[in-house]
Amino acid sequence: LPEIARSRGKRLCLTLHDFWMMCQRVHFYIEPEHKMCSGPDSADKCARCLQGSAWTGLSQLDRERTESLVNRRVAHSKQCMEMMDVVIAPSRYLADKFAAYGFSPSRGIEVCALGLKPVARMESAPARAAGPVRFGFLGTIHPLKNVHLLAGAFAKVAGSASLSFHGMGKQEHIDSLVSDVSQDPRMRYAGKYGPDDLSRILSGLDVVIVCSITENYPLVVREALSAGVPVLASRVGGIPEIIEDGVTGLLFEPERPGELTACIQSLVDNPGRVAAFKAAIGSVKTMDEEAKEWSARYGILADTIHRPRFGAGVGDQAIRMNQKPLPPSK
Repeated sequence: LPEIARSRGKRLCLTLHDFWMMCQRVHFYIEPEHKMCSGPDSADKCARCLQGSAWTGLSQLDRERTESLVNRRVAHSKQCMEMMDVVIAPSRYLADKFAAYGFSPSRGIEVCALGLKPVARMESAPARAAGPVRFGFLGTIHPLKNVHLLAGAFAKVAGSASLSFHGMGKQEHIDSLVSDVSQDPRMRYAGKYGPDDLSRILSGLDVVIVCSITENYPLVVREALSAGVPVLASRVGGIPEIIEDGVTGLLFEPERPGELTACIQSLVDNPGRVAAFKAAIGSVKTMDEEAKEWSARYGILADTIHRPRFGAGVGDQAIRMNQKPLPPSK
């Protein structure tokens, strides 16, 4: 598609949301081992991951073919990136990863948060009286989201509190979670939800917990903040760019369940901290604000549409409405 568009003289904009351009498995997540990959360090490494358990049974010729496929994919991805007039990444974390492995185009990557449709508290929601702290998880029910770690960590929390899980996933993952939460009456699986349910769900929570082992710039964290709900989240990916630890929420290491339990316990024992976090939450970028930024970018692109491809264009101007682009990859 980029080649077709470029051949017809069109300008190209790309927003990165994950690592698909670099990783066949999209998220650098090795599901069988429930761990993160450091990145595409070599064709051999990526070929082994792509073939999985079948790798040991492949002939030398098939292994070489798989490595060749990986190399061709990498080369094509880099070529497509270089065709772009504008490349946007919602987080510095994502942009830095692309730069570290040579996928950043010569024009650089602009870091610019995505806009949200504001999530308002329900007008009919009753005023919050003193009582148990209400925690909630919103997202896909999947090992990547660490839902089982959360259930286990919460089970060790003492005192009066509740935890509800909201989201959909494979039935096997949901059944496994239901089995976990059934051991503690303070926990429950509340079923699936859609965008129209966010206001209702968040109005019934005091703290949202995001315990994923990887994230780019998760919408659920910013949706919670938009609704005025503090977040307890993993210190991974772009999350530390959203949550100010100890100010608008708490951050923890997702591979340390004891640390998560301690964070939850600290809020149960001192609910006043939740109120302080809530008071510190500022405004969250809206879709309207982002639309104005894109309107400005499109205006620059339209103004340069007849100029040479490698002349003074959008990438050179860096559209300095946010952060500067990354330096060209070496």
